[in-house]
Amino acid sequence: MKLSQRARRVQPSATLAVSTKAKSMRADGIDVVNFSAGEPDFPTPEPICEAARQAIANGFTKYTPTPGIPELRAAICKRFKEDYGFSVLPEQVVVSCGAKHSIYLALAALVDPGDEVLIPAPYWVSYPPQVELCDGVPVIVETTPENGFRMTPDDLRQALTPRSRVLILNSPSNPTGQLYSRAEMEALAEVVLEAGLMVICDDIYEKLIYDSREFVSLSQISDAVRTQCIVTNGVSKCASMTGWRIGYLAAEPELAKAVTRLQGQMTSHPTSIAQYAAVEALGQPLPQLGEWVAAFQTRRDRMVELLNNIEGVRCESPPGAFYCFADWRGLLDRKTEGKALDGDMEWAEYLLDAAQTACVPGSPFGAPGFLRFSFACGLDRIEDGLARVKKAVEQTR
Repeated sequence: MKLSQRARRVQPSATLAVSTKAKSMRADGIDVVNFSAGEPDFPTPEPICEAARQAIANGFTKYTPTPGIPELRAAICKRFKEDYGFSVLPEQVVVSCGAKHSIYLALAALVDPGDEVLIPAPYWVSYPPQVELCDGVPVIVETTPENGFRMTPDDLRQALTPRSRVLILNSPSNPTGQLYSRAEMEALAEVVLEAGLMVICDDIYEKLIYDSREFVSLSQISDAVRTQCIVTNGVSKCASMTGWRIGYLAAEPELAKAVTRLQGQMTSHPTSIAQYAAVEALGQPLPQLGEWVAAFQTRRDRMVELLNNIEGVRCESPPGAFYCFADWRGLLDRKTEGKALDGDMEWAEYLLDAAQTACVPGSPFGAPGFLRFSFACGLDRIEDGLARVKKAVEQTR
């Protein structure tokens, strides 16, 4: 069998690979502490589940309009008005099979072969492969830990070429949890307007903000820059609905129509039952969300404290999302049983084998020497898992 170059070129998701291995070990009876998860550990709220059951009972199990059912698009428009402060029309909204799918569809609608897509590093592992699947060229914009891994206007300007077409901007960020301020977004907006870039705003973590910080999307900066933005979001993080696979984008009508055409030839539409559940999730603010954010902040504080108690490790407190991005570069001269632990990939493998603790190496995120730990788990697991990690580190030399 001859596989296409596309199929041979794309690599498995690093985060899903680690999580899958951890789940397999647990299925074999091994007590693995899984810090690799990119999903809330809270159950989907019961009213959302009941809405899905009612959809089944009422026979809402048939094909829907390609961009999503009218009720859901109306709920999304309402959320934009209340959360972002500006209005979008239903014809600007396309509901897809998760925010990941929405980002891919946006890229597919915008990128021609050879077009460059600017991606600040560290980045979510799926961005570069999705660009390559669209025959585009990922251009990685390097940032520094000293600047909180946030891209500056100068960083962006220096990465521009005549082939620059799209910028992907994720705030709060996966994997760092970093958050751009309003002033930083305003400065970036100037460069975006000067360069005529289209911007995919990945706002999936916008409800998970700590320390009374402010979430600001690039799309909120001005009417002018908004016309160049495609805002992607979903219910995975804010409603603990990762497996329901409902995401959406909002864009200018012409682009939304193009995305709808593409989706019509790919998946037709998202699952009807999940769409009706998402109406319940987005129709009004979830009462549980405040409790979830408070729990995440408590977990974050404890995880940051425990990571910084490990000799050689440094970890800044993230203002958003549910990840700690720990600087492991002070431990890259260690060895264990004759094996060099000289990279984050080796360290992640060692911690899974020696400490039965799963985390994700930084290299697939474009940040070698770092490890990502998710605090989307209970405090008891954080205590247990990081005690194991500390012990495993102390056993190296």
